[in-house]
Order: sequence, then C-alpha cells, then structure tokens
Amino acid sequence: MNLVEISSAEPGEIPFSKSTCYKFHSLKRYPKLIFKVGNKLFLSMDEWAKMAQEAQRESENQAARIHKTLGE
Repeated sequence: MNLVEISSAEPGEIPFSKSTCYKFHSLKRYPKLIFKVGNKLFLSMDEWAKMAQEAQRESENQAARIHKTLGE
C-alpha cells in the first residue's frame, strides 16, 4: 500500500493541499483516500491512481457518447 502521511508531505507530493486533506477527512469525504491510523492522517496514492483512472474512463465514455450523438 502506497501511503503518504499528510503532516510530513512535501509540497507537490500529494494531489491536494494539506488543509484540503484535513477538511475532506473532517467531512468524511473520500474515506478510502484519506484516513486516520492512530493519530496520523494518511493519503492512499493507490486509491488516488484508481480514482484518476475511473475519471479518465468516464471522460472518454462521455466524449464517445457526444460524438455518437453528433454522428461523428
């Protein structure tokens, strides 16, 4: 599992700012992506990659539907 500890992450190491990660966690958004173990908050880079692949696939599907509708 490829985990990054939020508090010790360097700028650019994680896809969100640290404050956004803390906010997402407090709002219980993306619990598979950002979660707490003990007193430390972690971000799963594996889950991030999975989410990005799903977003890319959905974008490709939407483009295909649009092109099909337009008769291209």
